[in-house]
Amino acid sequence: MRWWDGAQWTDHQQAVATEPLPPPKIRASGCLVAFLVVLGITVVGIAAFIGVGASTGGAVSEQQDEGFKVVYHAGGSATGGSITMSTPNGIQQHDVSLPLKSTSGETGVHFTVGNGEFLSIMIQNQADTGTVTCEIVVDGATVAQNTTSAAYGIASCDYGIPY
Repeated sequence: MRWWDGAQWTDHQQAVATEPLPPPKIRASGCLVAFLVVLGITVVGIAAFIGVGASTGGAVSEQQDEGFKVVYHAGGSATGGSITMSTPNGIQQHDVSLPLKSTSGETGVHFTVGNGEFLSIMIQNQADTGTVTCEIVVDGATVAQNTTSAAYGIASCDYGIPY
């Protein structure tokens, strides 16, 4: 076949068709190895988790039955504060007179918790003068204490009961 290129007639040659390349061979061995590695890590992790739980079961349950006696104290020279505390009933927030007293008239808030509990109490001074102090006592020992004298300052105490 011929065609006109604008200056002369040129013979057109049809390109020779080549065979398409064969698709690449899929090697499943790489995926299989990756799968086996992930599976092995998962099995080891589960075994370690179960082993740790079984090895600590005896000592923890004895203390958990008894519980830890916790007392939150809040006081200072300020007359009142806004208190936020974590208790077994959840997070509670109240405006209180200082020193903090329970509904029964005892100084502080008393409750019992088990292993692994996180304890937290914060008190904010409601005035621009005075101090506020927080304290956490567990089984008769002070485990956290903080004081601030800043205007409208916040004293924060927290402690994690061990497992």
